[in-house]
This record gives sequence, C-alpha cells and structure tokens, in this order.
Amino acid sequence: MTHIQVTPEIALREAMIENQFLKNRTLILAQQCADKDQRIAALEAQAQEQEQSAPPEGD
Repeated sequence: MTHIQVTPEIALREAMIENQFLKNRTLILAQQCADKDQRIAALEAQAQEQEQSAPPEGD
C-alpha cells in the first residue's frame, strides 16, 4: 500500500473544492425549488380560472 502525505495546503485545497461543489449544488437545488414553486403557482391560477369560468353545477 502506498503512503500519501497530505499537507495542510492539500487538505485546504480539497476542502475548498468540496465547498465550491456544495455551493453549486445548493444553488442548483434552490433554482429547482423556485421553478417548482412557480409551476405550482401557475397550475393553481389555472385551476382557479377554470373553476370560476365553469358553469354552475346542479339543476
């Protein structure tokens, strides 16, 4: 088995890379949530429009 020396500089660089990855992933997930919220709002508005324009049920 090969022994690899991890210096503080290497550990810092790895931590920075992981941090940037996690920031990017968070931004992607936030955008996906915003897109879904927007889609839900549009569907709710559409459903409300259809409900208001539908003829009354009954007789």
